[in-house]
Amino acid sequence: MSRLVESIKIVNGIPMNLFWHQKRIEISFKNFYKSVLPFDLEELIIVPEEFKTGIAKLRFIYNDCDNNQEYSFYLSKSVTTLKIIEDDKVNYSFKFLDRSYLESLMGKRDKCDDILIVKNGLITDLSYANIVFYDGNEWFTPHKPLLRGTSRERLLCTGKLSEMMTKPEDLPKFSSFRIINAMIDFENQKPLDISNIYF
Repeated sequence: MSRLVESIKIVNGIPMNLFWHQKRIEISFKNFYKSVLPFDLEELIIVPEEFKTGIAKLRFIYNDCDNNQEYSFYLSKSVTTLKIIEDDKVNYSFKFLDRSYLESLMGKRDKCDDILIVKNGLITDLSYANIVFYDGNEWFTPHKPLLRGTSRERLLCTGKLSEMMTKPEDLPKFSSFRIINAMIDFENQKPLDISNIYF
């Protein structure tokens, strides 16, 4: 089995949203290893001095035997256009280090920046992030994502998002969308027009 990974945002040396990362790791341990998580992220993470200024990304890679931490300065990528790709075989319900199947789907994006995956007729996720839609009054996120992202779970819990069964034919109901993951803040990004999603 592939090792698992958590991508954790570090802002001026402080790890963000550790509660939600810890919670997801605990769920993964119970599912794969049938055991209680043997470590606490807050105690384990020691940010190197060189990454204590600005925004950095920690890739916390683990399995039931060991773990390691990989740090890098975060470079955001511009994603404004999405290509709808249908694939009923894709499975990324846990955050595996092996992303080869998702990367193979990326080869179908044509001239778009990323893909929006439809599985069993329902909109799920991008290749690397969850998606949220705005109908003019509220923000919604697909009810059946490929991966229950930590930002997605936090925003649902705080009432900023609601879940909705979303099909490709539902897209005209929305005016705009945003992309969210542990590194991309929901609040600090400009909404993208729904017309930027291509069939």
